[in-house]
Amino acid sequence: MTVYTHFSTLCEGILEASTAASQLTGSAGTQPVIRALHDRFKLAHNANWSYLATLKFGDIKDRAGTSSDAYILVIGDKGTAGIVYVNRYNQNKKSGYFVIASDGGEPQELKSFASKDIGPLMKQTIGKTKQVFVSFQNKTSGEVAKKRKQRGEYKQQTTGFVNPEVTLETNTKILLDKFRPLWSKAVQSAIADVKGVVMTMVKNDAFQAAEQKINKLKRLEKIIYSIESGEDSDDLNVAMGNFLSYALYMTASHYYPDLTGEVSGNPNAGYYGNKPTAQSSDGVRKIIADIAAGDNNKLAAILTFFKRGLIS
Repeated sequence: MTVYTHFSTLCEGILEASTAASQLTGSAGTQPVIRALHDRFKLAHNANWSYLATLKFGDIKDRAGTSSDAYILVIGDKGTAGIVYVNRYNQNKKSGYFVIASDGGEPQELKSFASKDIGPLMKQTIGKTKQVFVSFQNKTSGEVAKKRKQRGEYKQQTTGFVNPEVTLETNTKILLDKFRPLWSKAVQSAIADVKGVVMTMVKNDAFQAAEQKINKLKRLEKIIYSIESGEDSDDLNVAMGNFLSYALYMTASHYYPDLTGEVSGNPNAGYYGNKPTAQSSDGVRKIIADIAAGDNNKLAAILTFFKRGLIS
């Protein structure tokens, strides 16, 4: 595999192709919903989905039992909703629901212990329910240990090639690690640029603005330390994933604006913020295909926007 193929595969992973996304094809507002389910509630990318004729929360709780969370996808005539039944039975805590819904605009969120609170938000945001799918994910320690063991075994391989036997999430992390020298170079370049901006601001007595940039420098220094020390950190993977997502969407918007639409979100969002997204992923998929075919200009554009995201 060439570096172009590796990088395009990484981009596919960052785009978060998943079985959940496949269920929601063509529905408005899917991207913030999918991102929240994967990033914040650890939904597996290869989850198995079952169609529900009607949404009955009592039945879902019964099927979840004592050790599974339930993930629910709802397609409405105006948008999309994701519902997570967070099962805390074995923790001797009250179980509850998290809802995120979007019609393509700003996503709406709700946390509640009562399912009756969910209906009004969904009706207002996504309209009349058209289809419902559910997946159950066991949260026992055995499953967690299995994933960690799988990741550890694959990290011992030195080829850096994508392994079809492990999850998309694991492959994405492996490739993020493979490109650490690239991230390091981009962050170092961003640090140099920000330092130049700070000096100019200080000369012009713009001390408050300079202070904000100094805080940015501190965050970038923390990132470069994590990269160069070989730290295996979920926070680092999320940060690099966010910056690369931003770069992908901005590159797609530049080359294929009609296939991408409006780009929104913050590359510095971390785990829970408003992460970068676009109205459509079609433009990004074109960019990924171009890079896989060896398009150096598209790859260079991604790296340029990656650096811009670091500085923003």
